[in-house]
Amino acid sequence: SVLGFIARDVAGYREAARATLERLVGGMHVEIGARVPLEQAADAHRLLESRQTTGAVVLVP
Repeated sequence: SVLGFIARDVAGYREAARATLERLVGGMHVEIGARVPLEQAADAHRLLESRQTTGAVVLVP
């Protein structure tokens, strides 16, 4: 996963963008660590804060 990056020059930025786009060509896989009902959003937030989950936490309506 890419959290962010700093490119101090345009060439570096272009190369990073190219590499990122190459990874996306084959599709993107998002691991879902937990599905939580919207009514329990506070619980979902606690899961994230406590780092008790891997992958995304999805709120389900």
